[in-house]
Amino acid sequence: MSGLAVAETLELWASSLRDVKSRMRVLFTQGRVAVSAGQFLDGLLGDERRKTGWMRADAAGDKGPWRQQARAATRVRTLPAWKRGEPGVCSMVRAPSPENEDRRRPSQERKVPVAERVRHVSRIKGLLYPQGTAYEPLHRNRRHNLEKLRTGAGRPLSSRLKRQILRKLDRLELLLGQTKEIETERDAELKQADRTDTPAAAVLAALKGIGTDLRGGDQGRGAVALARKPSATGCLCWPDTNTLARCGYVCREQGAGKSGKPRLRTTMIQVAWLWLRHQPRSELSRWFQQRVAGHGGRIRKTMIAAMTRKLLVALWKYLTAGVVIEGAAMKTV
Repeated sequence: MSGLAVAETLELWASSLRDVKSRMRVLFTQGRVAVSAGQFLDGLLGDERRKTGWMRADAAGDKGPWRQQARAATRVRTLPAWKRGEPGVCSMVRAPSPENEDRRRPSQERKVPVAERVRHVSRIKGLLYPQGTAYEPLHRNRRHNLEKLRTGAGRPLSSRLKRQILRKLDRLELLLGQTKEIETERDAELKQADRTDTPAAAVLAALKGIGTDLRGGDQGRGAVALARKPSATGCLCWPDTNTLARCGYVCREQGAGKSGKPRLRTTMIQVAWLWLRHQPRSELSRWFQQRVAGHGGRIRKTMIAAMTRKLLVALWKYLTAGVVIEGAAMKTV
Protein backbone atom coordinates (compact mmCIF):
# COMPACT_ATOMS: atom_id res chain seq x y z
CA MET A 1 0.00 0.00 0.00
CA SER A 2 1.42 3.36 -1.04
CA GLY A 3 1.87 6.26 1.30
CA LEU A 4 -0.97 8.16 -0.37
CA ALA A 5 -3.37 5.27 0.19
CA VAL A 6 -2.36 5.05 3.87
CA ALA A 7 -2.94 8.77 4.31
CA GLU A 8 -6.36 8.54 2.68
CA THR A 9 -7.30 5.57 4.89
CA LEU A 10 -6.20 7.39 8.07
CA GLU A 11 -8.11 10.49 7.02
CA LEU A 12 -11.21 8.35 6.44
CA TRP A 13 -10.89 6.82 9.91
CA ALA A 14 -10.37 10.22 11.50
CA SER A 15 -13.45 11.64 9.79
CA SER A 16 -15.46 8.62 10.92
CA LEU A 17 -14.27 9.10 14.52
CA ARG A 18 -15.15 12.80 14.40
CA ASP A 19 -18.60 11.93 13.10
CA VAL A 20 -19.16 9.34 15.84
CA LYS A 21 -17.88 11.75 18.49
CA SER A 22 -20.22 14.50 17.34
CA ARG A 23 -23.19 12.13 17.45
CA MET A 24 -22.23 10.76 20.89
CA ARG A 25 -21.87 14.31 22.24
CA VAL A 26 -25.50 14.94 21.35
CA LEU A 27 -26.62 11.68 22.95
CA PHE A 28 -24.76 12.19 26.26
CA THR A 29 -25.64 15.75 27.14
CA GLN A 30 -26.47 16.65 30.76
CA GLY A 31 -30.15 16.78 30.00
CA ARG A 32 -30.21 13.35 28.39
CA VAL A 33 -28.17 11.85 31.25
CA ALA A 34 -30.64 13.33 33.74
CA VAL A 35 -33.57 11.89 31.81
CA SER A 36 -31.91 8.46 31.72
CA ALA A 37 -31.18 8.71 35.44
CA GLY A 38 -34.78 9.58 36.15
CA GLN A 39 -36.04 6.65 34.12
CA PHE A 40 -33.60 4.28 35.82
CA LEU A 41 -34.48 5.44 39.34
CA ASP A 42 -38.16 5.44 38.48
CA GLY A 43 -37.96 1.80 37.48
CA LEU A 44 -35.84 0.92 40.53
CA LEU A 45 -37.90 2.70 43.17
CA GLY A 46 -41.28 2.41 41.55
CA ASP A 47 -43.25 4.15 44.30
CA GLU A 48 -44.48 7.59 43.29
CA ARG A 49 -44.01 8.90 46.82
CA ARG A 50 -40.28 8.16 46.76
CA LYS A 51 -39.59 10.31 43.72
CA THR A 52 -37.49 13.37 44.36
CA GLY A 53 -38.32 16.87 43.18
CA TRP A 54 -36.16 16.79 40.05
CA MET A 55 -37.75 13.49 38.94
CA ARG A 56 -41.24 14.96 39.19
CA ALA A 57 -40.08 18.10 37.38
CA ASP A 58 -38.53 16.01 34.61
CA ALA A 59 -41.73 13.99 34.24
CA ALA A 60 -43.59 17.27 33.79
CA GLY A 61 -41.16 18.39 31.06
CA ASP A 62 -39.27 20.92 33.21
CA LYS A 63 -35.50 20.50 33.42
CA GLY A 64 -34.20 20.68 36.97
CA PRO A 65 -31.15 22.63 38.16
CA TRP A 66 -27.82 21.44 36.84
CA ARG A 67 -26.68 20.37 40.32
CA GLN A 68 -29.59 17.98 40.63
CA GLN A 69 -28.92 16.69 37.12
CA ALA A 70 -25.30 16.05 38.12
CA ARG A 71 -26.49 14.15 41.19
CA ALA A 72 -28.71 12.09 38.90
CA ALA A 73 -25.72 11.13 36.77
CA THR A 74 -23.85 10.10 39.92
CA ARG A 75 -26.75 7.95 41.05
CA VAL A 76 -26.87 6.23 37.68
CA ARG A 77 -23.28 5.09 38.27
CA THR A 78 -23.72 4.37 42.00
CA LEU A 79 -26.95 2.38 42.10
CA PRO A 80 -25.88 -0.37 39.66
CA ALA A 81 -22.65 -0.77 41.64
CA TRP A 82 -24.66 -1.10 44.85
CA LYS A 83 -26.98 -3.63 43.20
CA ARG A 84 -23.93 -5.66 42.15
CA GLY A 85 -22.85 -5.83 45.79
CA GLU A 86 -19.72 -3.69 45.59
CA PRO A 87 -18.64 -2.75 49.14
CA GLY A 88 -18.30 0.86 50.23
CA VAL A 89 -20.24 2.32 47.33
CA CYS A 90 -23.05 3.89 49.33
CA SER A 91 -25.20 3.37 52.40
CA MET A 92 -28.91 2.92 51.92
CA VAL A 93 -31.22 4.52 54.49
CA ARG A 94 -33.99 2.27 55.71
CA ALA A 95 -37.06 4.39 56.27
CA PRO A 96 -39.12 3.32 59.31
CA SER A 97 -42.57 1.97 58.78
CA PRO A 98 -45.57 4.18 59.65
CA GLU A 99 -46.23 2.01 62.72
CA ASN A 100 -42.69 2.40 64.07
CA GLU A 101 -42.70 6.12 63.34
CA ASP A 102 -45.98 6.54 65.20
CA ARG A 103 -44.64 4.48 68.12
CA ARG A 104 -41.77 6.94 68.58
CA ARG A 105 -44.01 9.98 68.47
CA PRO A 106 -44.80 10.27 72.25
CA SER A 107 -41.11 10.30 73.11
CA GLN A 108 -40.41 13.00 70.53
CA GLU A 109 -43.48 15.02 71.51
CA ARG A 110 -42.48 15.02 75.18
CA LYS A 111 -39.26 16.87 74.44
CA VAL A 112 -41.17 19.99 73.29
CA PRO A 113 -43.10 20.76 76.53
CA VAL A 114 -40.07 19.78 78.62
CA ALA A 115 -37.89 22.30 76.78
CA GLU A 116 -40.56 24.99 77.12
CA ARG A 117 -40.89 24.19 80.83
CA VAL A 118 -37.17 24.76 81.31
CA ARG A 119 -37.41 28.12 79.56
CA HIS A 120 -40.34 29.29 81.71
CA VAL A 121 -38.67 28.18 84.94
CA SER A 122 -35.45 29.95 83.99
CA ARG A 123 -37.39 33.09 83.07
CA ILE A 124 -39.22 33.18 86.42
CA LYS A 125 -36.00 32.72 88.35
CA GLY A 126 -34.37 35.39 86.20
CA LEU A 127 -37.14 37.86 87.05
CA LEU A 128 -36.73 37.24 90.79
CA TYR A 129 -32.94 37.17 90.87
CA PRO A 130 -32.54 41.01 90.82
CA GLN A 131 -35.02 41.18 93.71
CA GLY A 132 -32.65 39.20 95.91
CA THR A 133 -35.00 36.29 96.57
CA ALA A 134 -35.10 32.58 95.77
CA TYR A 135 -38.17 30.83 94.41
CA GLU A 136 -38.93 27.35 93.07
CA PRO A 137 -41.60 27.48 90.32
CA LEU A 138 -41.98 23.67 90.22
CA HIS A 139 -42.97 23.36 93.88
CA ARG A 140 -46.49 22.04 94.47
CA ASN A 141 -47.36 25.15 96.55
CA ARG A 142 -45.87 27.52 94.02
CA ARG A 143 -48.73 30.06 94.12
CA HIS A 144 -48.95 30.09 97.91
CA ASN A 145 -45.19 30.58 98.19
CA LEU A 146 -45.36 33.44 95.70
CA GLU A 147 -47.82 35.33 97.90
CA LYS A 148 -45.46 35.09 100.87
CA LEU A 149 -42.39 36.02 98.85
CA ARG A 150 -40.36 39.06 99.92
CA THR A 151 -37.43 40.83 98.32
CA GLY A 152 -33.97 40.95 99.80
CA ALA A 153 -34.82 44.29 101.43
CA GLY A 154 -37.95 42.83 103.06
CA ARG A 155 -40.48 44.49 100.73
CA PRO A 156 -43.30 42.57 99.01
CA LEU A 157 -43.11 42.05 95.28
CA SER A 158 -44.53 44.75 93.05
CA SER A 159 -48.00 44.14 91.65
CA ARG A 160 -46.87 44.18 88.00
CA LEU A 161 -44.04 41.74 88.65
CA LYS A 162 -46.37 39.42 90.55
CA ARG A 163 -48.93 39.45 87.73
CA GLN A 164 -46.21 38.69 85.19
CA ILE A 165 -45.01 35.73 87.25
CA LEU A 166 -48.59 34.49 87.68
CA ARG A 167 -49.06 34.48 83.91
CA LYS A 168 -45.83 32.54 83.60
CA LEU A 169 -47.14 30.06 86.18
CA ASP A 170 -50.32 29.59 84.14
CA ARG A 171 -48.27 28.59 81.11
CA LEU A 172 -46.02 26.42 83.26
CA GLU A 173 -48.96 24.51 84.74
CA LEU A 174 -50.39 23.98 81.26
CA LEU A 175 -47.07 22.48 80.13
CA LEU A 176 -46.89 20.30 83.24
CA GLY A 177 -50.37 18.96 82.51
CA GLN A 178 -49.52 18.21 78.89
CA THR A 179 -46.29 16.49 79.91
CA LYS A 180 -48.13 14.37 82.46
CA GLU A 181 -50.71 13.37 79.84
CA ILE A 182 -48.00 12.35 77.36
CA GLU A 183 -46.14 10.35 80.01
CA THR A 184 -49.32 8.56 81.09
CA GLU A 185 -50.05 7.56 77.51
CA ARG A 186 -46.45 6.44 76.99
CA ASP A 187 -46.39 4.33 80.18
CA ALA A 188 -49.65 2.63 79.25
CA GLU A 189 -48.29 1.72 75.83
CA LEU A 190 -45.06 0.43 77.37
CA LYS A 191 -46.92 -1.86 79.75
CA GLN A 192 -48.79 -3.31 76.81
CA ALA A 193 -45.62 -3.61 74.72
CA ASP A 194 -43.67 -5.32 77.51
CA ARG A 195 -46.19 -8.16 77.47
CA THR A 196 -46.16 -8.64 73.69
CA ASP A 197 -43.31 -7.92 71.32
CA THR A 198 -40.41 -6.28 73.22
CA PRO A 199 -38.76 -8.92 75.44
CA ALA A 200 -35.47 -7.00 75.57
CA ALA A 201 -37.18 -3.91 76.97
CA ALA A 202 -39.05 -6.05 79.50
CA VAL A 203 -35.79 -7.57 80.73
CA LEU A 204 -34.24 -4.13 81.13
CA ALA A 205 -37.30 -2.92 83.02
CA ALA A 206 -36.56 -5.41 85.80
CA LEU A 207 -33.35 -3.55 86.72
CA LYS A 208 -33.38 -0.60 89.09
CA GLY A 209 -32.42 2.66 87.44
CA ILE A 210 -33.72 1.69 83.97
CA GLY A 211 -36.77 3.78 83.25
CA THR A 212 -39.07 4.47 80.35
CA ASP A 213 -36.64 6.77 78.54
CA LEU A 214 -34.48 3.81 77.52
CA ARG A 215 -37.31 1.36 76.88
CA GLY A 216 -39.84 3.48 74.98
CA GLY A 217 -40.13 5.61 71.89
CA ASP A 218 -37.09 6.56 69.85
CA GLN A 219 -34.74 5.41 72.60
CA GLY A 220 -36.44 2.03 72.77
CA ARG A 221 -34.36 0.89 69.83
CA GLY A 222 -31.36 1.00 72.18
CA ALA A 223 -32.70 -2.04 74.02
CA VAL A 224 -33.13 -3.88 70.74
CA ALA A 225 -29.60 -2.92 69.69
CA LEU A 226 -28.23 -4.20 73.00
CA ALA A 227 -29.74 -7.58 72.23
CA ARG A 228 -27.96 -7.82 68.87
CA LYS A 229 -24.23 -7.19 69.01
CA PRO A 230 -21.74 -4.65 70.44
CA SER A 231 -21.08 -3.05 67.05
CA ALA A 232 -24.76 -2.20 66.61
CA THR A 233 -24.82 -0.86 70.17
CA GLY A 234 -21.81 1.33 69.52
CA CYS A 235 -23.29 2.71 66.31
CA LEU A 236 -26.65 3.51 67.86
CA CYS A 237 -25.75 4.68 71.34
CA TRP A 238 -22.08 5.43 71.83
CA PRO A 239 -18.93 5.68 69.70
CA ASP A 240 -16.65 2.65 69.83
CA THR A 241 -13.38 4.56 69.48
CA ASN A 242 -11.93 7.86 70.56
CA THR A 243 -11.15 10.74 68.22
CA LEU A 244 -7.53 11.18 67.15
CA ALA A 245 -6.09 14.31 65.55
CA ARG A 246 -3.11 13.66 63.25
CA CYS A 247 -0.97 16.44 61.81
CA GLY A 248 2.37 15.28 60.47
CA TYR A 249 4.20 13.50 63.28
CA VAL A 250 1.83 14.89 65.94
CA CYS A 251 -0.99 12.64 67.12
CA ARG A 252 -3.09 13.79 70.05
CA GLU A 253 -6.29 12.62 71.67
CA GLN A 254 -9.43 14.75 71.25
CA GLY A 255 -11.60 12.74 73.62
CA ALA A 256 -14.60 10.54 72.94
CA GLY A 257 -16.26 11.12 69.59
CA LYS A 258 -19.91 11.99 69.14
CA SER A 259 -20.83 9.60 66.39
CA GLY A 260 -24.15 7.82 66.47
CA LYS A 261 -27.55 9.21 67.38
CA PRO A 262 -27.54 12.21 69.77
CA ARG A 263 -30.83 11.23 71.43
CA LEU A 264 -29.64 7.76 72.31
CA ARG A 265 -26.25 9.05 73.43
CA THR A 266 -27.93 11.59 75.72
CA THR A 267 -30.27 8.94 77.08
CA MET A 268 -27.42 6.56 77.89
CA ILE A 269 -25.59 9.30 79.80
CA GLN A 270 -28.75 9.88 81.83
CA VAL A 271 -29.07 6.13 82.44
CA ALA A 272 -25.48 6.09 83.74
CA TRP A 273 -26.22 8.88 86.24
CA LEU A 274 -29.42 7.11 87.34
CA TRP A 275 -27.45 3.89 87.71
CA LEU A 276 -25.16 5.59 90.22
CA ARG A 277 -28.17 6.75 92.22
CA HIS A 278 -30.24 3.55 92.21
CA GLN A 279 -27.42 0.97 92.07
CA PRO A 280 -24.82 2.29 94.56
CA ARG A 281 -23.67 -1.23 95.54
CA SER A 282 -23.01 -2.47 92.03
CA GLU A 283 -19.50 -3.09 90.77
CA LEU A 284 -19.79 -0.30 88.19
CA SER A 285 -20.84 2.26 90.80
CA ARG A 286 -17.99 1.29 93.12
CA TRP A 287 -15.54 1.54 90.20
CA PHE A 288 -16.80 5.03 89.42
CA GLN A 289 -16.58 6.20 93.03
CA GLN A 290 -13.01 4.90 93.34
CA ARG A 291 -11.95 6.77 90.21
CA VAL A 292 -13.46 10.12 91.20
CA ALA A 293 -12.51 9.95 94.89
CA GLY A 294 -10.25 12.83 95.89
CA HIS A 295 -10.85 14.80 92.69
CA GLY A 296 -13.02 17.76 91.83
CA GLY A 297 -16.41 17.72 90.19
CA ARG A 298 -15.01 18.14 86.68
CA ILE A 299 -13.57 14.62 86.58
CA ARG A 300 -17.05 13.18 87.15
CA LYS A 301 -18.20 14.40 83.73
CA THR A 302 -15.23 12.71 82.10
CA MET A 303 -15.55 9.44 83.97
CA ILE A 304 -19.30 9.16 83.38
CA ALA A 305 -18.56 8.68 79.67
CA ALA A 306 -16.21 5.79 80.48
CA MET A 307 -18.79 4.30 82.81
CA THR A 308 -21.44 4.58 80.09
CA ARG A 309 -19.36 2.39 77.79
CA LYS A 310 -18.83 -0.16 80.56
CA LEU A 311 -22.53 -0.11 81.38
CA LEU A 312 -23.44 -0.71 77.72
CA VAL A 313 -21.24 -3.80 77.59
CA ALA A 314 -22.66 -5.06 80.89
CA LEU A 315 -26.25 -4.59 79.71
CA TRP A 316 -25.47 -6.30 76.40
CA LYS A 317 -24.04 -9.33 78.21
CA TYR A 318 -27.05 -9.35 80.51
CA LEU A 319 -29.50 -9.39 77.60
CA THR A 320 -27.73 -11.81 75.29
CA ALA A 321 -25.90 -14.27 77.55
CA GLY A 322 -27.72 -13.78 80.85
CA VAL A 323 -24.57 -12.58 82.65
CA VAL A 324 -25.85 -10.88 85.80
CA ILE A 325 -24.30 -7.50 86.53
CA GLU A 326 -22.33 -7.87 89.75
CA GLY A 327 -24.04 -6.17 92.67
CA ALA A 328 -27.04 -5.00 90.61
CA ALA A 329 -30.41 -4.86 92.37
CA MET A 330 -33.71 -5.82 90.79
CA LYS A 331 -37.03 -4.02 91.14
CA THR A 332 -39.51 -5.36 93.67
CA VAL A 333 -42.89 -6.37 92.29
